[in-house]
Amino acid sequence: MERIYKIAIIACLAISALLFPVSVLLTATGLILTGTLAMVIHITESAGEAIDRPVLFVFLGEDGRSFVIRNIGNAGASEIHVSVVPSNLEYIIDRIDADGEEKTDCGQLIGKNRVIIEYSDETGKSYSKSEDLRFEDDCEYDPTKPMIPIFK
Repeated sequence: MERIYKIAIIACLAISALLFPVSVLLTATGLILTGTLAMVIHITESAGEAIDRPVLFVFLGEDGRSFVIRNIGNAGASEIHVSVVPSNLEYIIDRIDADGEEKTDCGQLIGKNRVIIEYSDETGKSYSKSEDLRFEDDCEYDPTKPMIPIFK
């Protein structure tokens, strides 16, 4: 947490303590506002960390003999290790920038297999992902889709 945020929370706590002789209700209100401010700061900082990371998706190529790795995140991915199971195929890709993609030709028909992707971001933090290899049209990833659908 940044220093300015810590100072703001400590100031709110001090104001709440000074309101105690005046009224307990004002003190409670001050503590509730302080807690709300602390939660807002925490959510803002954690959302910033979640947004600045690479997010990789793998799609089967149109010919069934290749696959495409697409980075839809806001940061570049590096040291990408792709394993296609049970075909026993392994590929290493140096880097895929944000909103970039890399097409890899396998030389054989791969069809519906499982793909394991291990990659790291620009800061060195490692990520791992395992998913079924499918055509791009089958992907239902939509970042704007709500977790609980209200309307159909």
